[in-house]
Amino acid sequence: MSYSLRLLTAIAAAKAARTLSRICRHGGSTFPGIVAEHIAPGISRQLAQQLTRGRFLVSGTNGKTTTTRVLSAILRHAGWRVVHNRQGANLPSGIAATLVLATDPLGSLNAYAGLFEVDEAYVPAITTIIQPTVALLHNLSRDQLDRYGELDHLLRLWRETFVDHPTSATVVANADDPLVVRALEHIETPIVWYGFSLPESQNSTPIDFTDARYCSCGAVLSYRSILYGHFGQWYCRQCGRERPPLDVSGSQPILRGAAGSRFSAKIADAHFDITIQLPGFYNAANVLGALAAAVAGGVPPNTAVAPLAQISPAYGRGELVESESHRLRLWLVKNPMGFLQALTTALYDQSPRGVLLMAINDRIADGQDVSWLWDVDFEKALTADSFSAIVCSGTRACDIAVRLKYAGMPVDRLIIREQLLTGVETAFALAQGDSILPVFATYTAMRALRELFVRLRWVGPEWEV
Repeated sequence: MSYSLRLLTAIAAAKAARTLSRICRHGGSTFPGIVAEHIAPGISRQLAQQLTRGRFLVSGTNGKTTTTRVLSAILRHAGWRVVHNRQGANLPSGIAATLVLATDPLGSLNAYAGLFEVDEAYVPAITTIIQPTVALLHNLSRDQLDRYGELDHLLRLWRETFVDHPTSATVVANADDPLVVRALEHIETPIVWYGFSLPESQNSTPIDFTDARYCSCGAVLSYRSILYGHFGQWYCRQCGRERPPLDVSGSQPILRGAAGSRFSAKIADAHFDITIQLPGFYNAANVLGALAAAVAGGVPPNTAVAPLAQISPAYGRGELVESESHRLRLWLVKNPMGFLQALTTALYDQSPRGVLLMAINDRIADGQDVSWLWDVDFEKALTADSFSAIVCSGTRACDIAVRLKYAGMPVDRLIIREQLLTGVETAFALAQGDSILPVFATYTAMRALRELFVRLRWVGPEWEV
């Protein structure tokens, strides 16, 4: 395939930009893409045309990075050569960088399939660029209001992409999320629905914390069974809307805290017993979504299931870090739903009255509006018996301390250390040597902590994760 001098120059410049970024110790996950698109506008769309085996788009508020990590392992186990934005650079510049850096100097990709985690607000733009063959729509919940606005905005974006202007993609969607189902109402193309089938409970009233309390008809939703948050077997008593029938279903989940979980899966007429190292019910849902997308993309079910037990947590998603004297488990938190699930999972096997570290920043990448902390149901997840101390760190250390105070946590156990290094040192001094220190951090706080851990040689550089 022949390319113009402009495009080849863009590729060379992007690779040089990546090298410079690494020399300067700045990861460089998006900068090469910005350089390439500036020199050769439209380069991403041009390179994506080489991915003739399949182009997978994965989007949602929570679980994108883990789901694409699982899907990548499945595709590689199936023998596919895949280009994947595995560092989570999920904006157009990150997609451009991923494609450009996977080419040789003459512009040929070293892969014939693409796997792209996509920011939920950029689904329309990136769909136009890569023209996905499989689009996995995972979930929607409240996130950074100063970046995304209300959920209705994202619902409109997804509807415009897949309903108002249909693509040729096979849409794989989470039936347990009434918001995802609402976004895809009246779509003309077939959908592969996935979700969990649990025994029906007596509680058919909405849960306390929910981003989807109401049906599109305006009535309050009811649930035959609830997974977590607003996910479950939902239905409307007034208009009759209900969770769609499942094409790929999970059942009989057994949760083992940070150690992972087990569940059964039904794909077509085949049944599988699945064990994963990924913690929490939400990760079982991530895995189920990845399985559904892989099968929709042409991977045989037996092949798709095979590598799941070996997949470890992604960067900051329950990742275990070991120092000379302590062990830390890192939990990236960005929104109310994700924070609550991470906290609940971490405390499942936490030592009684252990120490927690919460590092909350308010930089642009985190979202500068931290009012979302008041929507995290700390009252449900924490009691005074859950911990001996919570070290509050980061630029908004005082905000998380105030939120925890109003959640009923004893003030004398809330320790404010705004500097991250001081926060880690304080938590280490308070923690028992044989316990695991859970660290809950927003995006830029997590990056800063990991840079510290790299200098201490506890972990490798981010691009080696």
